[in-house]
Amino acid sequence: MGDARLRITGLMTEYAHEPVRIDEPRPRFSWQIVSDRRCEAQSAYQVLVADEESDIALDRGTAWDSGKVNSEQSIHVEYSGKDLEATRRYFWKVRVWDSKGQPSEYSGVASFEMGLLDQSQFVASWIGADPMRPHVLDEGALFRPVPFFRRECTVAKPVRRARVYATALGVYELHLNGRRVGADVLAPGWTDYRQRVCYQTYDVTDLLVPGMNAIGAILADGWYSGHVAHVGPCVYGSNPAFYLQMHIEYVDGTLERIVTDDRWKWTYGPILYTDLLRGEVYDARLELPGWNEAGYDDSSWHSATVVDDAFQGRFVAQIAPPIRCVETIAPISVEKKSDMSYLVDLGQNFAGWVRIRLRGSAGSTVVLNHAEVLDASGNIYTENLRSIRQVDRYTLRSDREELYEPRFTQHGFRYVEVSCSEPFSIIDVVGCAVSASLDRTGTFECSNTLINRIYQSILWTQKANFLTVPTDCPQRDERMGWLGDAQLFAGTASLNMDTARFYTKWMADISEAQSADGAFCSVAPVVRDVPYGVPAWGDAGVIIPYTLYSVYGDTRVIERYYPAMRRWIEYLLARNEGFVGTDYGFGDWLSLDRGRETPKNLISTAYFAYIARLLSKMASAIGLLKDSDRYEELFCKVREAFAREFVSEDGRVFGDTQTGYALALFMDLMPEKLRNAAFGHLLRKLEERDWHLSTGTVGTACILSVLSSAGLDDVAYRIASAETFPSLGYMVKCGATTVWERWDGWTEERGFQDPAMNSFSHYAFGSVGKWLYECIGGVAAGAPGFRRVIVHPRLGLPIEHAATELKTMYGTVSCSWRRTQSGWEMELSIPANAFATVVLPGPETATITESGTQLSDVEGIMSSRCEDGKIFLDVGSGKYQFGVAEKQS
Repeated sequence: MGDARLRITGLMTEYAHEPVRIDEPRPRFSWQIVSDRRCEAQSAYQVLVADEESDIALDRGTAWDSGKVNSEQSIHVEYSGKDLEATRRYFWKVRVWDSKGQPSEYSGVASFEMGLLDQSQFVASWIGADPMRPHVLDEGALFRPVPFFRRECTVAKPVRRARVYATALGVYELHLNGRRVGADVLAPGWTDYRQRVCYQTYDVTDLLVPGMNAIGAILADGWYSGHVAHVGPCVYGSNPAFYLQMHIEYVDGTLERIVTDDRWKWTYGPILYTDLLRGEVYDARLELPGWNEAGYDDSSWHSATVVDDAFQGRFVAQIAPPIRCVETIAPISVEKKSDMSYLVDLGQNFAGWVRIRLRGSAGSTVVLNHAEVLDASGNIYTENLRSIRQVDRYTLRSDREELYEPRFTQHGFRYVEVSCSEPFSIIDVVGCAVSASLDRTGTFECSNTLINRIYQSILWTQKANFLTVPTDCPQRDERMGWLGDAQLFAGTASLNMDTARFYTKWMADISEAQSADGAFCSVAPVVRDVPYGVPAWGDAGVIIPYTLYSVYGDTRVIERYYPAMRRWIEYLLARNEGFVGTDYGFGDWLSLDRGRETPKNLISTAYFAYIARLLSKMASAIGLLKDSDRYEELFCKVREAFAREFVSEDGRVFGDTQTGYALALFMDLMPEKLRNAAFGHLLRKLEERDWHLSTGTVGTACILSVLSSAGLDDVAYRIASAETFPSLGYMVKCGATTVWERWDGWTEERGFQDPAMNSFSHYAFGSVGKWLYECIGGVAAGAPGFRRVIVHPRLGLPIEHAATELKTMYGTVSCSWRRTQSGWEMELSIPANAFATVVLPGPETATITESGTQLSDVEGIMSSRCEDGKIFLDVGSGKYQFGVAEKQS
């Protein structure tokens, strides 16, 4: 029998629990260890993988038995058994040995299912509707009705299991026997469809019935042929197409495939047009009752057109979590303006749509107009949407209650103006927040309610902009995957939520958009008329893999994109003469140093050095030690060039901006003898602004961490908790529930900024969230994947309590602390197979105990040292209660 005090939980395959579409030939396994004992660590493991559940129940690893492997590794253990078969389900479990060599019991059984592993296994045809379908012109834009597809098939034998593999050039919704399949929306998401499309896998075993069955799909333009950003429609193609193959495995062992082909039929229905950027028009009088059920009369429908030439790319399994309605939001008010107009305030700015129940006259059209904010007169403000209209229109089929919810559009909004040319009434309305269904991994709370509201606004901004790629904004005619914004926010994003699969998918987009000479594009997926090779934007091609390595311990993403990262470095080397960056790009975007901005070549040089060092670390992580040395040497050369070009003898950085000093210090570019002087100049620039920021997106991402690294936590906190302009607190005080694009998106003196660029949901300035977790909450990664945790809450801040929790690859790390009459108390939990360095006030100023015991007698404290007035405690896993009693002077 194994040690019952050691439990194994959280089994994941490729970051997912029970995944059903793995197309990695060597998937990786991760697990977590739970123990009440301190300093619990794994010394060995054994993984069993079987292709039959009965075998795994008998501890038989028929596909792979790793044997006992002496290793502490409990994340990303790569499968090394026989070749895995496409569409087959596998079962696995694991046991571990503790630090004393005692084995655990086996874990529970987890499973994973392989997808289609070779392009030759995609045997269906792409189908579409009439390419000359009728259209509607609205404000100069082309809109076309949405086709409905169906086919019937017979199930004549008992079914063991059935899977649907489906995707679209466009977006689709799948139905089977009168029921919608799955909860995904806007599938398959956004890729460069000229290169690849993601397919979805659905278990439909329980939806099939003996006899006749009906499969249906609704197909819309989406990102493929709908409007994208400022570019307009048809960026990747002119007409959407649908693809499906259903594999029915019968009890007798036979397999049948139902595929899209010219036997499918289509017609138009109630969706007269729909577009991600321009809303949806729905006429309920044209609904098709029973269209997705067997026996429906489709004799008037048209035969589908096979359009196999529409797609020449690759099919890949969807690895990112699907887009779904992740939360419903009840309104805080529904104001009746008149018998024909209402104003709905949902109390939260978000991305998605509304689900509305209403009653009116048959044939009348209800118009839903969405906006983020109200103007001074209390009307919805939509000027900042630029060329688009966030408007849905619903035509009632009767004078009874009807329910409407859009399918294939998306809005960024808090307010909805609902109107009609005839009297009507709203029975009920809720907001549907639409986002990638990422697991929440981080929580933060403290005694400062303004800080808490800032934190919540950061979370909501991430939700609104993480659908299928990390977009800049969810409302206007942009909504693109800008690399600069994303890399600045990635550290915060990956603490808030599990971004591993989301960013892994996006790295494929970034890589595919890379030019032949190595330049990364400024957006991914790529669209027309966007620049390449922009400093701090293109550098995301290195920073995103490093973030995945840092937060999740992922080295495969490094291996996979290492050639692309190396090509980017070579691209910069060829252009940065004398190791000095070019005077090119967007600079410190939206800083308040207008006319005195941080020099662009300073920013490009700083990032050149920074990514050289990151690539050096990643090369070392995958065993490329010569490359690691080369890129560290490159960092040193760029560092020297930076000091030569931009640093004066008194420690001033050229441009004399907050961002210039922050970058130089954060990226370790200041000569050691001038670091203190540079901090002095940074403080001077902050004091000139009355301890407010003038930084743009680039500088804001690192400045608080820079201050705290020098012990200037009081200054960092003063900035973070500021309530007056410019600050995140000012936004909150103005009623913001998401982070604004600009510090001055609205001011009392001027009102709204230029509507040409004034989003009220932009996460870039929310990059300060990482500082909240690390410095107030006190939890930071000390080694890749949080194998080692740095616990360093800044107890001297004017805060009464704080608590943070992070779900890491090894388990949950939590730290909570509160002020007491004599000092502070702190509770800490470190998961098994991980350890921590705890930083507390040193013995000169405080007496430290753990559960009332002197530190020298505490089990779990492996070592300690004093440095710079602080004590550093290296502790093993487990739960701890530290007391910090201040010494009276």
